[in-house]
Amino acid sequence: MLAVSAFFSAGFSSPATDIALVTFDGVAATSYDFVELNDPVMGGKSTGSWSQAGTIGVFEGNVVDVPSLKAPGFIKTAADGNFADVSAAANGALVLRVRSTTPGYQGFRVAFASGTVSPSYACAGGGSIPLSRGCFKTNFSVPAGDAFTEVVLPFSSFSDKWSPATGDLTTTCAQSSDVCPTASKLAAIKRVEVWAEGALGRVQLDIASISARYDARDAAAVAAVAVEERGVGVRARDCPAVTPQQNFNLTEYVEGGKWYIQQQMAVLYLPASQNYCVTAQYSYTDASKTAAHVHNYANQDAVNGKVYDSDKQLGILGGICADVADPAQPAKLSVGPCNLPSWLPGARGPYWVLAAGPSADNYEWALISGGQPTHRATGGCRTGSGVNDSGLWIFTRKAERDQAVVDKLRDLAQDMGFDVSVLNDVQQAGCTYKPA
Repeated sequence: MLAVSAFFSAGFSSPATDIALVTFDGVAATSYDFVELNDPVMGGKSTGSWSQAGTIGVFEGNVVDVPSLKAPGFIKTAADGNFADVSAAANGALVLRVRSTTPGYQGFRVAFASGTVSPSYACAGGGSIPLSRGCFKTNFSVPAGDAFTEVVLPFSSFSDKWSPATGDLTTTCAQSSDVCPTASKLAAIKRVEVWAEGALGRVQLDIASISARYDARDAAAVAAVAVEERGVGVRARDCPAVTPQQNFNLTEYVEGGKWYIQQQMAVLYLPASQNYCVTAQYSYTDASKTAAHVHNYANQDAVNGKVYDSDKQLGILGGICADVADPAQPAKLSVGPCNLPSWLPGARGPYWVLAAGPSADNYEWALISGGQPTHRATGGCRTGSGVNDSGLWIFTRKAERDQAVVDKLRDLAQDMGFDVSVLNDVQQAGCTYKPA
């Protein structure tokens, strides 16, 4: 287990800037309601509590074995909310100001969630179950002593792939940049958690604050990266409003045949490593023809490589469904896991058909966006890159690429104000679309 409890002092020589995420001093912008949760799995017996003493949060309890598993359970305290934008610290660190009467405890962890379908769900799965990416975790230790001390955790030590059984990282940021928290993720944190897991023993931790730190001399470079990722400081109204296809024939789009993706933007659930043999197949699920099942397919790392099949990977959630919220606007679909109720926050995301043609009774190509682009970059505006409100795609009915069609749709997207540099080629040549 990698223990990260300090950042080399050379990494943060003066001047350094801190951005407060959590305090317990009553300041509205950084005050949140933390709730303690004990291990509920298979008869877990760990116990814990959370309280506030003046301007200090107090987390304590006892982690014991889950009897049926003969392995340590966990306790944790968590808060949901809209936390401060700390994207400037993408090259910096999370700073915990803490003290403990149990400094020898080996299972302290801290996590934050961003860009997830459900923050609490992601922080229960650690990327090991469908749609549970986006909860970034690392472990830490607390020096002995009565005084508060700073525990400085580089954001590069966090990962959103970790074991839900032990809390240990299964893929580190050093091993794959895909698991690292980016500036866009640090701009939109929705949940913060402090854990005691994977190790037996009594736990006590006083928390004075949680903040993000970066070297002020690096601010310009970090800001430039953040602008490329998500358009720091750009408001939605700074991006042109896009209009979905008028007089859209949803039946032709659904029943006209399988779609082959020719270019796509990398998003959380379809990373660049899955730019191989990507397809989408639709089928109606209701007589009114306002709801459809979506079967997505892709290969990992190579043509005919490891199969990603949404019906298999998301089987526990019923696969993916698309609904028409407003029959008057059939090109505005709402997409998400079939078994998650649509009223659940984050359960559905926008999926807009911006253009389809060449005619309403014969769709051979389509341009798709994950809703309205809101983030300005050098080449135009982008959607997000998480689960919802994310993505840009070029579809054709034929697997073989017609570059003239691809170029036409890229030009159309650019005319709408999109930054088309996010579109990456999907390789279809040689694909056998083998089943999972």
